[in-house]
Amino acid sequence: MPVVCRFVIICAILISVLAASGPASAAYTVPVNLEPLTAPEKWVLQQVDGGEDAIFPLTAKRTLRPQFIAALLTHGFKGVTVPYQGVRIVNALIGGPQQKQGLNLENAEVGLAVLLQNCVFYGPVNLKSAHFQKTLNFTGSTFKQGLNAWHLRTDQDVMLGMAHLQGPVNFRWAKIGGNFFARGANFKNAPKFDGNSMMVGGSLFIKEAEFHVPVDLVGAKIAQNLEGEDVKFFTSGGEINFNNLETGKNIFLRRSLFNGPVDLGAVRVGDDLDANGARFGDFKVRFSGLRVQNSLIVENVDFQGPVDFSGAQVGYNFDAKGTRFGSRAKAIFSSLHVGRSLLMGHSQGTRKPTSFLGPALFEFLSVGFNAYLFETEFHDQAFFFRSSIANDFLIVRTKFLAARPVSFNSLQAGYVSFQNNSYHGNVDLANATCTDLSIGAGSPRGTAKAAANKGKNPINQLILSGVLVKRNLTLSGITVKNLVANFLQVQGAATFKQVRFQDMADFKYAGFQVLRFLKPKWPPLKGQVRNVWLDRATYTTITSTNELLTTLEVINQDHARLLKWLDTFQFNIENYGQLENYARRAGYSDWADEIYIAGKRRELRQEPLSLTKIITWVFWDRLAGFGRKPFWVVFWAVAIVFFGAIVFDPSYVVETQSLQKWDWAREILEMKSKREVLRSCWQSLFIKPDRHKLATMLKYFFGIKVGLSIDIFIPTHHPVLVHRWDRYAIPNGMRFYYYLHRVLGLILVPIAAAAFFIHFHIGP
Repeated sequence: MPVVCRFVIICAILISVLAASGPASAAYTVPVNLEPLTAPEKWVLQQVDGGEDAIFPLTAKRTLRPQFIAALLTHGFKGVTVPYQGVRIVNALIGGPQQKQGLNLENAEVGLAVLLQNCVFYGPVNLKSAHFQKTLNFTGSTFKQGLNAWHLRTDQDVMLGMAHLQGPVNFRWAKIGGNFFARGANFKNAPKFDGNSMMVGGSLFIKEAEFHVPVDLVGAKIAQNLEGEDVKFFTSGGEINFNNLETGKNIFLRRSLFNGPVDLGAVRVGDDLDANGARFGDFKVRFSGLRVQNSLIVENVDFQGPVDFSGAQVGYNFDAKGTRFGSRAKAIFSSLHVGRSLLMGHSQGTRKPTSFLGPALFEFLSVGFNAYLFETEFHDQAFFFRSSIANDFLIVRTKFLAARPVSFNSLQAGYVSFQNNSYHGNVDLANATCTDLSIGAGSPRGTAKAAANKGKNPINQLILSGVLVKRNLTLSGITVKNLVANFLQVQGAATFKQVRFQDMADFKYAGFQVLRFLKPKWPPLKGQVRNVWLDRATYTTITSTNELLTTLEVINQDHARLLKWLDTFQFNIENYGQLENYARRAGYSDWADEIYIAGKRRELRQEPLSLTKIITWVFWDRLAGFGRKPFWVVFWAVAIVFFGAIVFDPSYVVETQSLQKWDWAREILEMKSKREVLRSCWQSLFIKPDRHKLATMLKYFFGIKVGLSIDIFIPTHHPVLVHRWDRYAIPNGMRFYYYLHRVLGLILVPIAAAAFFIHFHIGP
C-alpha cells in the first residue's frame, strides 16, 4: 500500500509540472499583442484561473506588462476563469524603469474586484472615465508617474491606503459609490492632488496621509465623513482648497498639520467639523461662509497665520478653547452665527488659554444661547461691535493686554458679566442693550490673593453711554479712571459698590429706577468740587446704604451722606431738584427742604458778589431758608415785636380817653413812670401776689404794648393804636427805633407771607 501511494503522488507532481511548463496558449486564448507571455504573467494567469491570489515573493521575477494587466481586467484572456473575489496581484512591478507606456484603462468597463496591492507602476496609470463595478484597491502601491482617474466611476470602494503617488493625481469629477481610503498615502512631485467635484458615496479617509502637493477638493461631495486625523499637508505654500466641499456627516482634521493657505470657505458639514489639536502654518486660513450643522471644534488649534470666519454658520457650539491665533493680522469673525454657544478659554487637556496675538474682530457676531470667554488673552484690540448674544455673555479672568479700546459698542445680550478681568485700554459698551450687566473685580475662586488685588487694575475709560439695562446694573470692586455713563438707562436697580472713580464720573441724562452708591471712592476734590456730573439724571430711589431704611439713625446717615456727596459734585441746580423730588415722594419733607436750601445756597455762591446777593443771603436765605423755613421769619418777627413792646411806651398816646375806657388800662396809665409799673409787676408776682393786678399787667402788656408794637411793625392801612401815638413827643432813641421797627416790619412781613405761601403750595 505505501508503494502505491508514492506512485500516485509522483504521477500527480509530474502531471502538474508538465502542465505548468507547457505553452499557455494550449489552455488560454492570448491576445496577439501579448504573445509570448512572460513567466510571471503565465504564473499570474494560473493563480487567477485557480482562484488564488498572485502574491509575488520579493526575490522572484515579478515584472508584468501594463497591457497584460489591462487585458486581464477586461476579459482579454478567453478561457481564464476569474474567481468571484476578483483579481488580486501583490508585489508586482508593472512596466519597467525604462518603459514609458503605462496602464491604460480609459473608458474601460471592469466588472471585477481589482486588487493591485504593493505594486509599482512605472508608467502613468490612466483610469479616465473607466467604470469599476466593484472595489478598486491600490493599497501600498507606488505610482511613479501619477494616477489619472478623471471622471472615474466605481460602484464600491477605492483604496489608496499607504500608497505612494509621485506624479499627478487626478480624481476630478470621479464618482465613488463606496468609501475612498487613502490612509497613510503619500503624494509627491505633482502640481496638486485634484479631487475637484469628486463624489464619494461613503467616507473619504485620509488619516495619517502626507500631501507634499497642493490639494484641490473644491466642490467635492462626501456622503458620510471626511476622516483626516493626523494628516500632514506639506504643500510648500500651495493651497489646500476645500471650498464648497460638502459632507453628509463629519469632517475630522484632528492633529493635522497644514503648511500652506487653507480654504474651507462655503464648506457644508452635515454634523461636526472637528480640528482639535490641528496646526496651521503662517498662511491664511479661510472659513468664511462655512456651514456646520452641529459643532465647529477648533480646540487647542495653533493658527500662525490670519484667520477668517466671516459669515460662517455653526448650528450648535463653536469651541475654540486653548486655541492660539498667533498672527499679527486680524482674526476675523464678522457675521459669524453660532446656534448655541461660543466657547473660549482654557482647554481641559492642556490648560492653555485662547489667545489672540493680533486684533480680534467679532462685529455682527450672533450667538443663539451663550458666549463664554474664560481666561482668554487679547494682545491687541478686541472688537464686538453690534454683536448679539441671546442669553449669557460671560467674560471672566480675561486679559485685555493692549493699550487699545475693547469695543462692545451696540452689543445686544441677556446677562452680561465682566468679572476679574484685566484691562489696559478703554472698555466701550456704548449703546449696548442687555437684560443685566455686571462689571466686577471680585474673587471668583475666593483666594486671599485675588481679594487683595480687588479693584487694583483700573479701567482707563469705561463707556456706558446710551446703554439700556432692562433689569439690574452692578459695578463692584473695580477702579475706573473715567466713567462715561451719559444717557445710561437702567430699568431696575443700578448698584455701584466699592467702585473707585479716579478722575471723572459722568452720569448726565442717565435714568435709573433705583440708584445705589455703596462705599464709593469719588474723584479727588479740585477746588471744592469733584468731576462728577449728574446733570438731568433721573431716579425713582437713591440710597448710599444697602441696609433697610427702618431706623432713624440709618435714614439720617443715608440722607446726610447723599447731600454731602451732591454738594461736592459738579453744580447743576436740577440735581438738587431731582434729589428733593425723591425725598418728597418718599415722605422726607424736612430733608427735602434741606436739599432745596443747600441747592439755592450753592446757586447763590456761583453768582458774583453784589448788593442783591447780599440782600438775598441775609433776608431770603438766613431769615426764611429760601421760603422753605417760614417759621424762621416768624421767630425773628415775634422777637422784634416783643422787643418793641418793651421799648415803646403807650403813655404817649394822644387820646388817652380811648384807652381809659378799660379799667385795667386806666390803672396802668395813672402810674407816674415805667419804674413804678415794673415795681408793681414785681410785687404782684413775688412779694405780695395779686391775681387781679397780675392779670391787669398782662392785659396791659399784651393788649396795649404788644398791640402798639404790632401796629408799628405790620404796615396795615387802619392801625388801631399807632395813629393815636404821638411819635414826635417820644424820646429820640425811641423815635429812632420806631423807624427801624417799621422798616423791619416792611421787610419781614412780605418775606413771611412769601415763605408761607411757598410752604403751603409745595407739591407732594
